[in-house]
Amino acid sequence: MLKEKLKMSKQTKKMEKYQRLTDVDHVLQRPDTYGGSLHPVEWENIKIDDEYQTLGVVPMMYKLFDELIVNATDNISRGKTKRIGVKISDDGSITVANDGKTIPIRKHKTEKMWVPTLVFGHLRTSNNYDDNEERMTGGRNGYGAKLANIFSKRFEIRILNKTKLFVQTWTQNMKKTSGPKNKVVEDDGITELQVNMTIDLERFGVTRIPEGTMRMMKRRVYDIKRVYPNVSVQFNGEDVYAPEENQIFEQKNKRWNFSLNVSDGQFRQNSFVNGIWTRNGGTHVDYIYKQILKHMEPVIKKLKLKSYDFKRMLQINLSCHLVNPTFDSQMKESCTLPPKKFGSEFKVQKNIINTIKESPLMEKLESLSKKKDDRKMSRNDGAKRSSVDVLKLTDAQFAGTSRSHKCTLILTEGDSANALALAGMSVVGSKCYGSYPLKGKILNGYTASTDKWSKNAVITDIIKSLGLKHGTKYTDVKSLRYGSILIMADQDTDGFHIRGLVFSIFGSHWSSLLCIPGFIKVMKTPLVKAFRGKTLMKEFFNEEVARKYIKENPSLRYKFYKGLGTSTSAEAKEMFKNLDRYTFPMDTMCPDALKRAFSTDDFSKRWRKDIVTRPPSTSDLDGKKYETYVTGPWVEHARATNERSIPNVVDGLKPVQRKILYTMMKRNNTEIKVAQLGSKVAMDTHYHHGEMNVGNAIVNMAQDFVGSNNLPYLEPIGQFGTRHKGGADHASHRYIFTKLQSWVNYAFPEQDLPVLSYAKADGHVVEPVNMVPIIPTLLVNGTSGIGTGWATDIPKYNPIDIIDVISGLKDVNDINPWYNGFNGDCTMSDRKWFTEGKCTREENDIIITELPIGTWTSNFKDKMKKQSNEYTRLIENHTDTKVKFTIEDVTPKFKLQLEQPIKENWCVYDGDVLKQTSLKQVFELHRHARLSLYDKRKDYLIHKIKEQLKENSERIKFIECALEGSIPITHQPYDKCVEECVSRGLNPKYLDIRLRDITPDAVQKLKNEQHKLNHDHGELQNTSLETMWHRELHELKQHLKPSKRKR
Repeated sequence: MLKEKLKMSKQTKKMEKYQRLTDVDHVLQRPDTYGGSLHPVEWENIKIDDEYQTLGVVPMMYKLFDELIVNATDNISRGKTKRIGVKISDDGSITVANDGKTIPIRKHKTEKMWVPTLVFGHLRTSNNYDDNEERMTGGRNGYGAKLANIFSKRFEIRILNKTKLFVQTWTQNMKKTSGPKNKVVEDDGITELQVNMTIDLERFGVTRIPEGTMRMMKRRVYDIKRVYPNVSVQFNGEDVYAPEENQIFEQKNKRWNFSLNVSDGQFRQNSFVNGIWTRNGGTHVDYIYKQILKHMEPVIKKLKLKSYDFKRMLQINLSCHLVNPTFDSQMKESCTLPPKKFGSEFKVQKNIINTIKESPLMEKLESLSKKKDDRKMSRNDGAKRSSVDVLKLTDAQFAGTSRSHKCTLILTEGDSANALALAGMSVVGSKCYGSYPLKGKILNGYTASTDKWSKNAVITDIIKSLGLKHGTKYTDVKSLRYGSILIMADQDTDGFHIRGLVFSIFGSHWSSLLCIPGFIKVMKTPLVKAFRGKTLMKEFFNEEVARKYIKENPSLRYKFYKGLGTSTSAEAKEMFKNLDRYTFPMDTMCPDALKRAFSTDDFSKRWRKDIVTRPPSTSDLDGKKYETYVTGPWVEHARATNERSIPNVVDGLKPVQRKILYTMMKRNNTEIKVAQLGSKVAMDTHYHHGEMNVGNAIVNMAQDFVGSNNLPYLEPIGQFGTRHKGGADHASHRYIFTKLQSWVNYAFPEQDLPVLSYAKADGHVVEPVNMVPIIPTLLVNGTSGIGTGWATDIPKYNPIDIIDVISGLKDVNDINPWYNGFNGDCTMSDRKWFTEGKCTREENDIIITELPIGTWTSNFKDKMKKQSNEYTRLIENHTDTKVKFTIEDVTPKFKLQLEQPIKENWCVYDGDVLKQTSLKQVFELHRHARLSLYDKRKDYLIHKIKEQLKENSERIKFIECALEGSIPITHQPYDKCVEECVSRGLNPKYLDIRLRDITPDAVQKLKNEQHKLNHDHGELQNTSLETMWHRELHELKQHLKPSKRKR
């Protein structure tokens, strides 16, 4: 029996564990569910007095206060509140008052109680439950101020609405109330809601409001002023003035107020949604940040930074008003409302890019980028040691030792120059001299990315050879393996460029070394040597000086040196015996001048564009100072680069193309292998830049696929490439053949050749300075090229249209870009030309039969593959000349781009002058040049006819005298015959005429020829220059018309 009673007692106790709490008791026992912990929690990165601090804050205590603030700020938008007053005492007493429209002082019809009593004294009561209503307030769940009431010893509300005063007080954590008191007062027009509360500090285990929580409450009051600057705010009886935040960018509208500043290296945000402080940000902050990131992506990418690197440099200040906002919890520390439900859009302006670029934020980003680069590059740092593992380095014996400061590292232009240096080192010894060949493309240190710099073999070898360390500012060379470097490059424009690139290696990363006297030395080698017999008379290091001397001293023998490889080992040894004569140290003044030549900033680009149009400085031909190097030798290189890259306005040819065309015009027009032609061109015209370059240019001049040449100069006999890969799929030069196209003889008449001006190279007459075709071939095949400071892109036009413009049959403004074999359209939009491909749609299939000019088949296919999810199958049915893609079952998201702009940059050479021109000016400049050439040609032909008439007259006179027997050519000695010729005023050279040509028939033949020459002379004399031109234009046009037939 006793056992049964004990058993029943245990069961009863178990059942009593299940309890039902009132709403108020549930809040008191489980506060974390509603507003946070009752115990202090560390809140990090709180900005107080312009400093980010970590504060110990009691979350629930702060939440009680914040709910009263939210009630007051909600009334700003819906109740026209103009004034908010807050009083706080550390004993727990808090007062929050605001004017404006108040809660109605009336009884609720359904709940049968006063509305203020319902709102402040009962949980889950609110006017925010209608989700179909667009609200821009902070309240949502119906807890709010009730939480403040529950955690208060005493909680009082006072509502004044003109003549009505409503007062109600709750005690014992909202469990007791004295009931509402209504009074009628004198109407002074004031409406106000005041809440007075005394926090139940015992429930928080404290006797006073903790300092950290108190400071947060004060900050929250100041935040009201920041978010609502037009509202009067008081704190403990004093007006609140919120100083403006530092900012680099600001943008606002009616619902959004956004500003950006630079952070301290950690992402910071101070954000508000409808007046609620969102301590942890949320979707509204992400919405703004993502827009900033999108605008800044190109800049971030250029700086080689990640998005998180950028983000941690930002401080975003944001206040926004969203429709029906949602939050992660009752604490409302993070906004969770999706952007599509914000109720408004806010587009961050694109000018934020320029603002950031000119702000301290950009400096921080650049500094961060540099630090990352330095860390990456430091992995390849060298060290001062006696031996290093560098494959091509011929190391000095003293390098890396205590005598390393005496050592010089010779940096040579390639292996052949290195062989020359090694020959010279046999004279000076290898104890203090080492050498390293600069093979391949040398990086521009000012523009090379960190990745390229770190992976470049030449840079890495130089760093190891010298023992360089990134980030080190050198004041002397004691920590290096060598005390100086000697640059040994060709004395031509390419050599000048290599010299500058070596300067850039040090100027970009170790500029302090350029300021150390004697660290950078340059060897200058002869370009031309003058001999009398075998005796060396003079050496020249500048081509212009050499030309002038040659003109004044034509009797001497001259040897031209195309590069260091031309010099013999004996000559190298002679130079190293006299190093002081052939080398010079760079002056340490103004090394920053190099940036103008090699940097990519806007100032440098403008400087380069201007400087290359001027003649090189002659004040210091060697370029012994960095300042005079960039205005002298470097300008020579830049001008030479432009001359190779930008065509002449009259013939539309670049130098290598002109050399090829002239070589082909001189030889019999039979097939020749491209590789052999390249060698012949290089030999005949003294081309200095490699036979491979010539071969590639020959291939380009023969290509005839759509988008290449309208009229190829050469015939493509073999595989010269197709539109599939833009010509890159051509066969090797040794397998393909070519010959001159027939139209060239019409456009470049052979009669022009004698009256053209010819260039000289290495003392030899080579190709014409420029040809003058009968039509501006620049417009026929167009051009593109990138030089230094300048670039060119000129469209192609129909040669028949060009002839018609010259002939006056068409106006220059009536012709459009034209591409031979192109089946698409050329259209103009916003004063820009575009080419459009062709396609047709069959239900959900797209059939593409033409691509825009410059879009090659393989490239287009690669683009389509990136959208492979938007169609089921891609079918190709191309030929070598035609395009056909069939894209099956495309989705609505499939994007098809069949329009391509035609690049236009009308930059040309007019003589030696680099200039911007236009379609009309090209015709005008060509017309002037062609008529001038016709004038020269006419004078030349008339002169040649007169010479021939004179020659024939003298020959006739001699033959007639011989027939008469006046000249005893058959029975007297030769000397006697010469005397007789002289006495009769005849040229003795005619004594060499064959006897069979001394006949009456020969005389008659010469007289007939004289008659024809006189006729030709008269006809030529009476033919105008325009007539000569139009005849040749007509012949060319007649020749070109049949070429319209399909291939």
